[in-house]
Amino acid sequence: MQILQSINSAMPKLPSIQPAHWLIRIPIAGVILQQASFKFPLTALDAEANGLPFFLWALAAIGEVGAGLGLLIGGLLPGRVGDILTRVSAASIAIIVMGVIYVVYWAPLGDILIANQLHILLLVGALFLMLRGNETYKRPAKQEPASNDMPLEPAE
Repeated sequence: MQILQSINSAMPKLPSIQPAHWLIRIPIAGVILQQASFKFPLTALDAEANGLPFFLWALAAIGEVGAGLGLLIGGLLPGRVGDILTRVSAASIAIIVMGVIYVVYWAPLGDILIANQLHILLLVGALFLMLRGNETYKRPAKQEPASNDMPLEPAE
């Protein structure tokens, strides 16, 4: 508990770097778009080689393009629209990456963590952006010290 209080008291003293989300957003979108580019042109032979039906292969490829572009565009759009686009795109990336891990790289968890760091980083980065959206850290307002003249019990 003391550690959390120390962290919370230190947060307002740290500099706020507003565009820092791009340090996660650009690499994730870049890797996802690169992986999508390997799937085009869509062929049933490629889908079969990966053990997937063509519909699922095409859905993954189109989803990767849409999610990668959505992640970039969502960071540029202000307000609620950009926030929702970021969250939906990041959720799509997380689902696609979990599917890739399950279909292609399934192994005991320890083996996945040791041998498949790229997909784990993509998954965790996407989950971070999905949960965070476009929110920025807001410094808490200074609280006024509590006054001692207020009654502790409600008046009857």
